[in-house]
Amino acid sequence: MADVLNAVETARTEKTPFATRYDNFIGGKWAPPLAGRYFDNPSPVDAIPAERWARVSADGLHATFVSAASPTPTGYDNRDAESGEPAREVYHYDATEDRLLCISCDPSGARPAAANMGSATHPVWAAARIQGWEVLNHAPRVMSGDGRRVFFESFGALVPEDTNGRWDVYQWEEAGKGTCTTATPTYSEEAQGCIDLISSGESDRDATFLDADASGENVFFATLASLVGADYGLNDVYVARVGGGFPEAIAQPECEGEACQSPPAPPPDVTPASEAFQGPENEKATKRCRRGQRKVRRGGKVRCVKKRKGKGKAQRKGKAQRKGQGGGASR
Repeated sequence: MADVLNAVETARTEKTPFATRYDNFIGGKWAPPLAGRYFDNPSPVDAIPAERWARVSADGLHATFVSAASPTPTGYDNRDAESGEPAREVYHYDATEDRLLCISCDPSGARPAAANMGSATHPVWAAARIQGWEVLNHAPRVMSGDGRRVFFESFGALVPEDTNGRWDVYQWEEAGKGTCTTATPTYSEEAQGCIDLISSGESDRDATFLDADASGENVFFATLASLVGADYGLNDVYVARVGGGFPEAIAQPECEGEACQSPPAPPPDVTPASEAFQGPENEKATKRCRRGQRKVRRGGKVRCVKKRKGKGKAQRKGKAQRKGQGGGASR
């Protein structure tokens, strides 16, 4: 066992020899391209991260990649309808079924509408693509963890709703995954799955796939299209979610006639209740008695009663009389 592991490690660390050019592997054998054109870079892993158009699932059983092989392994004529040049398409391979599918090929069988991703002197025609590696060696998740969903961009219209002739974001979903069945309107026999449009297909600018979560149920993309009422047209990031996103805000109807009048003025300030309240604590300061009456507090209440008259003066006068009588008698 140790000898086998050492042999594997030695083979892994040895420099892999690359040929000066490679033919297309079609139908179990190598075949040269029809136009005799080969890629400049012979390595299967491109030196430019943004052009690394291949992914493998974590279990190694599913792969998705881009190829301009023509004709395609499935027999589809992928030559651009205008230029006649072979155009890149997106493929999906399932090792459990040993099955290779062109998931971006036009379901109608028509030749694709491709875009030139190169230059006038060195054209590179592509009908579909997956996003390459971004900055900091981040590879957007173009395939769900189980390998049964693939997210790609197509220049050609794969569904009737795609009418803008620009790059749009699509999803391929294997039959039996999610809501895709052989009875679904977007099901394609050639792709063995459902081809669904994620972006609007109506914007006059390209839509760009950004990333997705491992389940493939949340897909992030950028577009200039206003897909919700609050978006007034800038380039925004959207997330397409299985089951839908946030509810749309209800727009208030415009006013008509009397409904457009200004709101009524607020009512005047009222006197605080504590100042108008009449209770035991207020009666002492506010209640006044009539002439000849005096205030008396009884049982916590202030009342007016009749004043007492002459009692104090009569007593003093009587004392003075008694005092004078006593003095006269002593003489």
